[in-house]
Amino acid sequence: MGLMDYHARFYSPYLGRFTQPDTITPGGPQGLNRFSYVGNNPVNLNDPTGHRVVSPCSEMAGGCNVTQDIINSDNIKATYFRQRTDFLLCKAGNELRCSSADTLVNNTTSQMPRVVGVTYGNSTQIGDAAEVGYYNQTSYYFDWIQGDLYRVRTQGAYLYAGTPTFVSKSFSIGTSTYHGIPLDAKQVGPFLSGFNLDLGGSGSLQPIPVVGLGKGRSVSYALNGNSVARNKYELPIYSNQSAYNLSFSPTPPGVSFGVQGGLSSSDVSKIYSISWWPK
Repeated sequence: MGLMDYHARFYSPYLGRFTQPDTITPGGPQGLNRFSYVGNNPVNLNDPTGHRVVSPCSEMAGGCNVTQDIINSDNIKATYFRQRTDFLLCKAGNELRCSSADTLVNNTTSQMPRVVGVTYGNSTQIGDAAEVGYYNQTSYYFDWIQGDLYRVRTQGAYLYAGTPTFVSKSFSIGTSTYHGIPLDAKQVGPFLSGFNLDLGGSGSLQPIPVVGLGKGRSVSYALNGNSVARNKYELPIYSNQSAYNLSFSPTPPGVSFGVQGGLSSSDVSKIYSISWWPK
């Protein structure tokens, strides 16, 4: 086809224009034609990234007021679109493009939560400073790639160390995000089920006897064999949770803190799928 790879877009010498529109609208009247190459002035200008001409003071480049931050931002976008193109070509069978595609998948899955949701549950623990507990939790997760809604039921046991509660009952509600699930996975259910390693901490204020209000954060590492590449290491897929707690315990008013760790097991079911969701 004689196409030239300009990283963010392909250029056709035969047509004298790009084959895709610029994702950034350049300056000047010629910039309104997002398919044109360097404002139809290829003798004096060139565009190595597919986003901005190299002459920093040209109208197409944004004038002399263009900052280094803007140029850096364009370079980041160009890198992403180049890796995205390689990702699509790799999926289509071009193995020469798979190295850059792997970089895109690894970077994106480690930074962007594909699954987000809300959680609620309850827990019971007993002891004196070093305590044992048990919890039940129900979570509803939405997969924004496939448009599917999942329900995850989790049961777990944990060890607690911190301010003595003697015996307590807590109810919680919060939010959760899953990190590391590949963006090209057709179903996320298998990544949400199985055994987990739970680590967390919490603090609460008990303004009156018996009743306390608190906030906790926790992270759960999946032990189902799936992992995500991050900084050249293989890490388990994990979820971050943040919740508010209402607790009841026979302790005097005051402030309490604690940390906990334990094991849990999760069962997942898909309860709804949006048919018109773009996939």
